[in-house]
Amino acid sequence: MKFYTLLLAGTASLCSWAAAAQPQTRVGATFTADLTYSGNLQPGMGLVLERKMTRRSGLETGIYYRNNPVAFTTFIQIPSAGSFSFNSSLNERFISIPVLYKFYSRIVNFSVGPTFDFMLGWKQTSGRPQVNIDSYSTSNKFDLGAMLKLSKQIKLADQWLLEPELRLNPLFSGARIYGGLSIGTRYVLK
Repeated sequence: MKFYTLLLAGTASLCSWAAAAQPQTRVGATFTADLTYSGNLQPGMGLVLERKMTRRSGLETGIYYRNNPVAFTTFIQIPSAGSFSFNSSLNERFISIPVLYKFYSRIVNFSVGPTFDFMLGWKQTSGRPQVNIDSYSTSNKFDLGAMLKLSKQIKLADQWLLEPELRLNPLFSGARIYGGLSIGTRYVLK
Protein backbone atom coordinates (compact mmCIF):
# COMPACT_ATOMS: atom_id res chain seq x y z
CA MET A 1 0.00 0.00 0.00
CA LYS A 2 2.86 2.37 0.83
CA PHE A 3 4.37 1.72 -2.59
CA TYR A 4 1.11 2.67 -4.38
CA THR A 5 0.71 5.82 -2.29
CA LEU A 6 4.29 6.82 -3.07
CA LEU A 7 3.78 6.03 -6.78
CA LEU A 8 0.55 8.06 -6.86
CA ALA A 9 2.19 11.02 -5.08
CA GLY A 10 5.18 10.87 -7.43
CA THR A 11 2.95 10.73 -10.52
CA ALA A 12 0.86 13.66 -9.27
CA SER A 13 4.02 15.71 -8.61
CA LEU A 14 5.43 14.87 -12.05
CA CYS A 15 2.13 15.82 -13.75
CA SER A 16 1.94 19.16 -11.92
CA TRP A 17 5.59 19.90 -12.83
CA ALA A 18 4.95 19.00 -16.50
CA ALA A 19 1.82 21.16 -16.59
CA ALA A 20 3.79 24.13 -15.23
CA ALA A 21 6.52 23.59 -17.84
CA GLN A 22 4.19 23.31 -20.85
CA PRO A 23 4.94 25.75 -23.66
CA GLN A 24 2.64 28.75 -23.75
CA THR A 25 2.07 31.38 -26.46
CA ARG A 26 1.16 34.95 -25.57
CA VAL A 27 0.17 37.81 -27.87
CA GLY A 28 -0.29 41.44 -26.97
CA ALA A 29 0.18 45.14 -27.51
CA THR A 30 2.68 47.52 -25.94
CA PHE A 31 2.66 51.30 -25.59
CA THR A 32 6.06 52.91 -25.09
CA ALA A 33 7.50 56.22 -23.94
CA ASP A 34 11.12 56.26 -25.10
CA LEU A 35 13.58 58.93 -24.05
CA THR A 36 15.70 59.50 -27.17
CA TYR A 37 19.34 60.55 -27.41
CA SER A 38 18.22 64.13 -28.08
CA GLY A 39 16.38 64.17 -24.73
CA ASN A 40 12.83 64.09 -26.10
CA LEU A 41 10.18 61.71 -24.84
CA GLN A 42 8.64 59.97 -27.86
CA PRO A 43 5.51 57.79 -27.80
CA GLY A 44 5.46 54.49 -29.66
CA MET A 45 3.48 51.30 -29.91
CA GLY A 46 3.92 47.70 -30.93
CA LEU A 47 2.57 44.20 -31.25
CA VAL A 48 4.23 41.42 -29.25
CA LEU A 49 4.53 37.67 -29.66
CA GLU A 50 5.93 35.73 -26.72
CA ARG A 51 6.61 32.00 -26.44
CA LYS A 52 7.23 30.67 -22.94
CA MET A 53 9.15 27.43 -23.50
CA THR A 54 9.82 26.34 -19.93
CA ARG A 55 8.95 27.66 -16.50
CA ARG A 56 11.92 30.07 -16.61
CA SER A 57 12.79 30.56 -20.31
CA GLY A 58 11.10 31.92 -23.38
CA LEU A 59 11.44 33.96 -26.55
CA GLU A 60 9.90 37.32 -27.36
CA THR A 61 9.59 39.20 -30.64
CA GLY A 62 7.34 41.85 -32.06
CA ILE A 63 7.08 44.84 -34.30
CA TYR A 64 7.32 48.37 -32.86
CA TYR A 65 6.67 51.76 -34.47
CA ARG A 66 8.73 54.68 -33.17
CA ASN A 67 9.87 58.21 -34.01
CA ASN A 68 13.26 59.86 -33.75
CA PRO A 69 13.19 63.68 -33.70
CA VAL A 70 15.86 65.58 -35.66
CA ALA A 71 16.33 69.38 -35.34
CA PHE A 72 17.98 71.71 -37.86
CA THR A 73 19.13 75.31 -37.85
CA THR A 74 19.39 76.92 -41.29
CA PHE A 75 21.64 79.97 -41.66
CA ILE A 76 21.17 82.38 -44.56
CA GLN A 77 23.68 85.14 -45.32
CA ILE A 78 22.41 88.01 -47.46
CA PRO A 79 25.19 90.55 -48.16
CA SER A 80 22.95 93.63 -48.10
CA ALA A 81 20.60 92.51 -45.28
CA GLY A 82 22.76 90.48 -42.89
CA SER A 83 22.36 86.92 -41.66
CA PHE A 84 19.25 85.06 -40.59
CA SER A 85 18.68 81.71 -38.89
CA PHE A 86 15.59 79.49 -39.00
CA ASN A 87 14.86 76.46 -36.83
CA SER A 88 13.03 73.43 -38.19
CA SER A 89 12.59 69.81 -37.19
CA LEU A 90 11.40 66.49 -38.51
CA ASN A 91 10.59 63.03 -37.19
CA GLU A 92 12.29 59.97 -38.63
CA ARG A 93 9.88 57.02 -38.57
CA PHE A 94 11.15 53.52 -37.80
CA ILE A 95 9.91 49.97 -37.46
CA SER A 96 11.90 48.00 -34.87
CA ILE A 97 11.90 44.20 -34.61
CA PRO A 98 13.46 42.72 -31.44
CA VAL A 99 14.40 39.05 -31.03
CA LEU A 100 14.80 38.50 -27.30
CA TYR A 101 15.54 35.70 -24.87
CA LYS A 102 13.30 36.10 -21.81
CA PHE A 103 14.04 34.81 -18.31
CA TYR A 104 10.99 34.58 -16.03
CA SER A 105 11.07 34.90 -12.24
CA ARG A 106 8.54 35.79 -9.55
CA ILE A 107 10.27 39.09 -8.79
CA VAL A 108 11.23 40.47 -12.22
CA ASN A 109 11.58 39.17 -15.77
CA PHE A 110 14.74 39.85 -17.77
CA SER A 111 14.89 40.06 -21.60
CA VAL A 112 17.93 40.57 -23.82
CA GLY A 113 18.70 40.29 -27.52
CA PRO A 114 19.28 42.07 -30.84
CA THR A 115 16.97 44.58 -32.51
CA PHE A 116 16.62 45.39 -36.19
CA ASP A 117 15.47 48.93 -37.05
CA PHE A 118 14.20 49.89 -40.53
CA MET A 119 13.52 53.49 -41.55
CA LEU A 120 10.06 54.01 -43.05
CA GLY A 121 10.44 57.68 -43.90
CA TRP A 122 10.23 61.12 -42.32
CA LYS A 123 7.83 64.02 -41.78
CA GLN A 124 8.58 67.70 -41.15
CA THR A 125 7.14 68.83 -37.81
CA SER A 126 8.17 72.50 -37.56
CA GLY A 127 9.86 75.35 -39.45
CA ARG A 128 7.25 76.13 -42.08
CA PRO A 129 6.65 78.46 -43.87
CA GLN A 130 10.18 79.94 -43.55
CA VAL A 131 11.94 76.60 -44.16
CA ASN A 132 10.38 73.81 -46.18
CA ILE A 133 12.35 70.54 -46.19
CA ASP A 134 11.93 69.00 -49.64
CA SER A 135 14.23 66.03 -49.24
CA TYR A 136 16.02 64.29 -46.41
CA SER A 137 18.34 61.31 -46.35
CA THR A 138 20.32 59.56 -43.66
CA SER A 139 22.99 56.90 -43.66
CA ASN A 140 21.15 54.83 -41.04
CA LYS A 141 18.15 53.49 -42.99
CA PHE A 142 18.88 50.16 -41.24
CA ASP A 143 20.34 49.81 -37.75
CA LEU A 144 21.29 46.87 -35.60
CA GLY A 145 21.05 47.28 -31.86
CA ALA A 146 20.67 45.48 -28.55
CA MET A 147 17.74 45.60 -26.16
CA LEU A 148 17.69 44.99 -22.43
CA LYS A 149 14.36 44.93 -20.57
CA LEU A 150 13.23 44.42 -17.00
CA SER A 151 9.53 43.68 -16.61
CA LYS A 152 6.93 42.35 -14.23
CA GLN A 153 3.92 40.34 -15.37
CA ILE A 154 0.77 41.02 -13.34
CA LYS A 155 -2.16 38.65 -13.74
CA LEU A 156 -5.37 40.56 -14.48
CA ALA A 157 -7.65 37.64 -15.33
CA ASP A 158 -7.38 33.98 -16.29
CA GLN A 159 -5.69 34.66 -19.64
CA TRP A 160 -4.85 38.40 -19.42
CA LEU A 161 -1.57 39.80 -18.15
CA LEU A 162 -0.37 43.36 -17.64
CA GLU A 163 3.37 43.93 -18.13
CA PRO A 164 5.11 47.22 -17.23
CA GLU A 165 8.74 47.41 -18.47
CA LEU A 166 11.95 49.40 -18.18
CA ARG A 167 13.85 49.32 -21.50
CA LEU A 168 17.24 50.27 -22.89
CA ASN A 169 17.92 49.98 -26.63
CA PRO A 170 21.23 51.42 -27.93
CA LEU A 171 21.87 51.08 -31.67
CA PHE A 172 25.33 50.07 -32.85
CA SER A 173 25.61 52.95 -35.34
CA GLY A 174 25.67 55.29 -32.34
CA ALA A 175 23.08 57.53 -33.98
CA ARG A 176 20.23 56.65 -31.61
CA ILE A 177 19.81 55.36 -28.08
CA TYR A 178 16.33 54.61 -26.80
CA GLY A 179 15.44 54.06 -23.18
CA GLY A 180 12.26 54.40 -21.25
CA LEU A 181 9.08 52.84 -19.99
CA SER A 182 6.39 50.79 -21.59
CA ILE A 183 3.17 49.17 -20.55
CA GLY A 184 1.75 46.20 -22.34
CA THR A 185 -0.88 43.54 -22.20
CA ARG A 186 -0.54 39.86 -22.99
CA TYR A 187 -3.26 37.40 -23.84
CA VAL A 188 -2.39 33.75 -23.14
CA LEU A 189 -3.46 31.47 -25.99
CA LYS A 190 -4.61 28.03 -24.88
